[in-house]
Amino acid sequence: MSYELQRLFFIYGVKFVRFVNLTIIIYFFAVNGLYLLMLFFSRAGLFRHMGRLFFSDYPSISKSSFTPPISVIVPAFNEAENILDSTESLRKLDYPEAEIIIVNDGSTDATMKLLKQAYELQPVDRVIRKIKEDGEVKITTEPIVGVYIVEREIGLQRLVVVDKMRGGKADSLNAGILVSRYPYVCSVDADSMLESDALVKVVKPIVEDPKNVVATGGVIRVANGCTVSHGRVQEMKLPRKILPKFQIVEYLRAFLGSRFAQGQLNALLIMSGVFTLLRKNVVVAVGGFHTDSIVEDMDLIVRMQRYLKEEDIPYRIEFVPDPIAWTEVPSTLRCLARQRIRWHSGLMDVLIHNRRLLFRPKYGALGLIGMPYYFFFEMLGPVFELVGYIAIPLAYLFGLLAWPEFLLFIIAAFLFGTFLSIFALLLEEQSRRQYPRWQDLLKLIFYGLADNIFYRPLISVLRFVAIIRFARGEREWGEIERRGFVEINRPDSVERAETA
Repeated sequence: MSYELQRLFFIYGVKFVRFVNLTIIIYFFAVNGLYLLMLFFSRAGLFRHMGRLFFSDYPSISKSSFTPPISVIVPAFNEAENILDSTESLRKLDYPEAEIIIVNDGSTDATMKLLKQAYELQPVDRVIRKIKEDGEVKITTEPIVGVYIVEREIGLQRLVVVDKMRGGKADSLNAGILVSRYPYVCSVDADSMLESDALVKVVKPIVEDPKNVVATGGVIRVANGCTVSHGRVQEMKLPRKILPKFQIVEYLRAFLGSRFAQGQLNALLIMSGVFTLLRKNVVVAVGGFHTDSIVEDMDLIVRMQRYLKEEDIPYRIEFVPDPIAWTEVPSTLRCLARQRIRWHSGLMDVLIHNRRLLFRPKYGALGLIGMPYYFFFEMLGPVFELVGYIAIPLAYLFGLLAWPEFLLFIIAAFLFGTFLSIFALLLEEQSRRQYPRWQDLLKLIFYGLADNIFYRPLISVLRFVAIIRFARGEREWGEIERRGFVEINRPDSVERAETA
């Protein structure tokens, strides 16, 4: 290569690196500034919500005959570790009228056996009809093998168990919709537990505005390390393993810092499948859960909003910071990688399929706020983050970035991320004070500090891997290993099932 070509290569190379660094810095301050704005927005909304709680008549909602009945649907595939804890917590929900529908999705472990033995299930003859609208079949599922019930006991919600051929989570939710009797359906993961008043609190926006509110969702908490008795979290403890501790900080930042703010703007694209309440007629109108979707919960929420906007039907989707569902999170790097690759691949799938909504005033906050945020900051975020991790140090090493500027950027990045994590932690403590021991709070603050050094770069790498795998068309994600909750006192029926 001639000297002239080398000189041109160097000049344009320097210009390119400077352009990349400038882009990364602008992106960094934009995304962190937006996160900061959402946190303050969430703080104001959360304290308004807490102020209204003094006038909330939850006891009346829990006893009123006018409170809408709910069908709680629990898809279960190989959930023997947690299924009885989850079922027990749901049967004891403080709610006027609900039915708990456990859908066994062709499990190959003892899930169905445990349910039969613990609750002495009785088979019932029941014709499961496909849901049609204007002659069109809206919802179908894999063959249902049988439907079982348990006689209603005083103080317990009605239990229905559906045994079906393997079809996946979305197919199981559709089967639950076909079996359900009530106008609202609530999807709950089998590896999760609801607090006794969770349904009462999550239905409150619907009671207050039944015409417009079509979906609500609540806060998800990490159950790893907690002590469980009779399907309830009795003692909150931090998990022993490192990864779940990082996820506690992450979940607080995501739910209180991001989704609550988006919910106030009616720009939510994601409602966690762990715990979401939906108006059934709207779910049916859009064809139920799509079995070919990677993340069926986000896909359904976006399709519901598209349908309502295109039909010019007013609606609201509310995020409620009170209701709590406890769930088991991955405790190994392998399981975490599978989960996050799947989540980000699903995010890309939904956003790309609905890209025509971007910046379309017709779709309101969905098109002008929700879609742009998730498209540019969530979907493309890993690309900018990883390029920044490489480009900024390289610019310093090659003399394109002075030491004071390099140091200032590193400090700003650390302080920004740390502030966001600790702000979310303190917001949680101010609103609910979930962790009773101050030592636990200090530990979480430490993990909030370490989050930007270890955990967030790891998640960025996993999300970048998801982009590559998605581009290659890979769709096999594997199953998440369940370790089960820490039990101190299983119900007698559960003990009989385990020893049978």
